Amino acid sequence: MRLIQALAMCAALVILISGIGFGGYVLSKRITSVPCYGCMALNPKFTPFKGFSTENVSHPDWVIDTLKDGNIVFIFLWQIGCDPCEAQWNDMKNAGIVKGVEENGEIGDKYNDEVKLFSLDAGSITDQRGEEAMNIYNLGGGTPTTIILTLVKDNETNEVKIGWYSFMGYQSGKPMMSNMEQIIESGIYYYDENKAQWAT
Repeated sequence: MRLIQALAMCAALVILISGIGFGGYVLSKRITSVPCYGCMALNPKFTPFKGFSTENVSHPDWVIDTLKDGNIVFIFLWQIGCDPCEAQWNDMKNAGIVKGVEENGEIGDKYNDEVKLFSLDAGSITDQRGEEAMNIYNLGGGTPTTIILTLVKDNETNEVKIGWYSFMGYQSGKPMMSNMEQIIESGIYYYDENKAQWAT
């Protein structure tokens, strides 16, 4: 009996030492710091955003391909000389949603593994994706336009479809950024919940 206890203690010590030696603490800290979007429904403070539309529009191939690759889609449409565009970008940057500058911006580190950002000049003559997105998701036109796409269940058919939400214009301040973060996090939550049932 004492031999078994001694062997168990030795094994535990080896595991502990090897974990420390291979950065076990750092790894465990990183794992526990990653938000559990699948657990958010159990969190009474988190209420998923319900405004994603499943309206049947012709989604661009690059949007569909990004969703297939395992990311929700975040499109930010701006134009050169658009002061509200720059103001919204700076607020999103300060909130950690994006980084860099509009022309070659990237999604912020906290969403790096779940969200793909397309920061597109809606008036570009060399990249037609901005105009294409504007024509599909904001027929009224105007910048800045923000579009978030994920996978949701259709209320009528219960089928998993591409769900999208877009808004045009800019309202300054932290409440807007907080709302945007909730929409993004809801998009991630819905995507994780529905991706296995999405028939592409």
